[in-house]
Amino acid sequence: MIKGILFAFLAAFSWGAAIVMSKKGLENMDAGGLFFWQVGSAAMLSWFVLAISRKKLPVTKKSILAYSTGIFEPFLAYTFTLYGLKFISAGITAVIFSLESVFILILSVILFSVKINSPLHFILLLTGAMAGSIMVALPDIND
Repeated sequence: MIKGILFAFLAAFSWGAAIVMSKKGLENMDAGGLFFWQVGSAAMLSWFVLAISRKKLPVTKKSILAYSTGIFEPFLAYTFTLYGLKFISAGITAVIFSLESVFILILSVILFSVKINSPLHFILLLTGAMAGSIMVALPDIND
């Protein structure tokens, strides 16, 4: 359990660092170029780690389905993040990113039929989380 918490903490730190560094990187290049370099460097590092660990990737229907999740993350998530960072601050982006857990809950209920003990409380809390994030972001919107 401690390992899980540590890895989750490191992931959150990495996301935070990436958002701030991406905002700074957008001062030097456009979002498409930055996306190319970020994903390209991540892919090279991943292949390097895979090569030195001598693990083979399975190629089955289930594994290909799992690999296709890359369409959402990193492709769509990173692309939308970089284009959004052009218009709002890194801090507000982080607040909006906190809605990731809200969407995970909603999609878990829809796709995996996760049972909610108190649907009314669930809907109220989700609505509050989304409204709070929008209220924090509104003052930062320039257009």
